[in-house]
Amino acid sequence: MVGRRNRRNRRIWRRFAISALLILTAIVLLPPIMALTITDPAARSCPVPARWAHRAGSYGSDQDTPSAARQALAAGFGGIEVDYYWLDREKRSAIQHLPPPPGTAWTSLQLKDFLSLPGAGKRCWWIDFKRETLDAGTRAALAAIDAEVRRSGLQRRLFVETTNRDIYRHIRRTYPDLLPLYWIQPSWSLSLPAKMAEIFAVLVFDRAPAISIALRNLRFPLTLWTWGRRLHVFAPASEKEIAQARANGADVVLTILPPPGQS
Repeated sequence: MVGRRNRRNRRIWRRFAISALLILTAIVLLPPIMALTITDPAARSCPVPARWAHRAGSYGSDQDTPSAARQALAAGFGGIEVDYYWLDREKRSAIQHLPPPPGTAWTSLQLKDFLSLPGAGKRCWWIDFKRETLDAGTRAALAAIDAEVRRSGLQRRLFVETTNRDIYRHIRRTYPDLLPLYWIQPSWSLSLPAKMAEIFAVLVFDRAPAISIALRNLRFPLTLWTWGRRLHVFAPASEKEIAQARANGADVVLTILPPPGQS
């Protein structure tokens, strides 16, 4: 009886060891295979690693303004990020970080005021897209972004960040010149299996060219999970934090700190 139990235990452990070996082999080999087979070439259109200017390169009163973007371009940032709202009633974009206080008008700044800056066409752009549902206003906003991108010659060099998969899929199906950027919301822990399953689904089934994540949620190297796609990280406030983001797989770091050797 004891001998039979020991043989059964050995078989169980042998199967466990073989399964563990297969899983480990898949973890090691699958990422480079996936990177070679399903990486979206559009995500390679912007050189990495790179620092991109957060809120056009300023957290002050001039954040999300052409003057800040102009300084960021001169400072050598590889790309520029701005916050994008679409005003349904006025049928136009508004570039500013937060909605205005009640009784205050929206900014008159639009996306075209940034993409028309000297040197803007040589960099890449990241739009923090402030829409949460795929409604008529969202569709109009994306059509306007696409028209401005084509007018500025920035095809496949502008990322539209969203955490809504319906919006993401609409961009993917309808606007091949735009690059969808899937935002992993900071309030959700990466340790949750459901969140990892969502990341997997977005990367593999939706073929997302890039994902974005807050630095505080990047607690371990994500390189094995991204399979050759872009990992955009925001918003390191020091060189130490930038080094931390790089060590954990960041391709694009969103910050106001200019590249080394620049001022």
